[in-house]
Amino acid sequence: MDTSTIFKNSMNNGKIILRFLLIFITIFISCFAFGCTGGVEPRNIAITNSALYDLDGNGNYHVLLEIIDLTNSGDGRSDEQSNYKRNSIIKRGDGATLAQAITSISDQIDKTLFGTHNRVRIITDRMAKNKQAMQEFVDFMIRNDEFDERPWLFIINHEDIEKLFTVFVGLESLIGEYIDGVVKTRKLNSGCGVFVETLKYIIDSMEIGQDAVAGRISIIQSDDEDQNGRKFEISFDGLSAFKDNKFMNYLTADDALAYNILNNYLKRSRLNLRNSDLKATAELTNVNTKILVKENNGSMRIDINISGKLRIAELEIFNETNISSKKLKVEIENTFEEMVKTMIEKTLFKARDEINSDIIGFGRRMRMLNPAVYDLLFANTDYLSLMVFNSINIDLSIANLGDLDISRY
Repeated sequence: MDTSTIFKNSMNNGKIILRFLLIFITIFISCFAFGCTGGVEPRNIAITNSALYDLDGNGNYHVLLEIIDLTNSGDGRSDEQSNYKRNSIIKRGDGATLAQAITSISDQIDKTLFGTHNRVRIITDRMAKNKQAMQEFVDFMIRNDEFDERPWLFIINHEDIEKLFTVFVGLESLIGEYIDGVVKTRKLNSGCGVFVETLKYIIDSMEIGQDAVAGRISIIQSDDEDQNGRKFEISFDGLSAFKDNKFMNYLTADDALAYNILNNYLKRSRLNLRNSDLKATAELTNVNTKILVKENNGSMRIDINISGKLRIAELEIFNETNISSKKLKVEIENTFEEMVKTMIEKTLFKARDEINSDIIGFGRRMRMLNPAVYDLLFANTDYLSLMVFNSINIDLSIANLGDLDISRY
């Protein structure tokens, strides 16, 4: 092949590459410079920031979507406006099925619903008590690609839904953004609430030997008042317990703390202790929980070992004569250990005996450890009545006393 032929081939190859580059640039400019993504203009998209699902006494679904108002600039508030002014539009849809209720919202706004920016899903407790409705909810989330499975999932008292979108949300103007921000902070600094993504709930609701939980939202009266004489705030303490994908009951903040400790979800939390001898506040960290489940004479025997570290932030001794001066550190550790053990026991017995729900997943552990034994003894029976808490051991050590000087003790 001579030099001229090689040169011509190189020129032809260069022209082909140039054409491909021009086509790529054209597509890029069309998609981004002109604001067209996925074939839908932004002005034709209804971006959801939070969603609430309800079921009335007649079996009809009601869905409220908080849709970001793209026409409203700024934070949506001014000195002359109410603190409850939002950067959003609340749209309600009704239907005999969940799909119909959501579709009715699309028909109202004549836009394509876009759920990727959704931060939270909230279900009323009266809907959550209906097993068929919850199964429809799970099925709907799984089958619809446009509905993200990452948003946090909460249960709310159905009597509070009218107040939900009027609560005080600080500097935020969207309820979904506010809840998402609070959750991310509290997950690292408090164990008194349970924060579950939609996908986590779906997985647990379908797991054998595991009952799901969701977060709990309560609307409470604030100590402050606005110009209308009232202000409501959101409480995230506690959790919502399920049995076979049906909401059973709410549990307290202490129950949520016990749940987080037992499942090794706890990052950091404060414990407050007060008795006749002392008052103390400690930060609990480095929690490590080991649960051993085994079969014994037809029962499911459970051993729980929990270790952790305490940092004492506040300490006041009332009656020094009742506390050994040489073993003050040990006395404080023992007192906190007994407090945590009592809290753990109350939650375990409440879940087993009152709610009849395996929210910790002891059955799942048994099935993973010995599937044959689980299938033979526990799969087709109410194994919660066969659960025996053989031992609960708590070992907490004071790692840092801060600025406190206890040398005089």
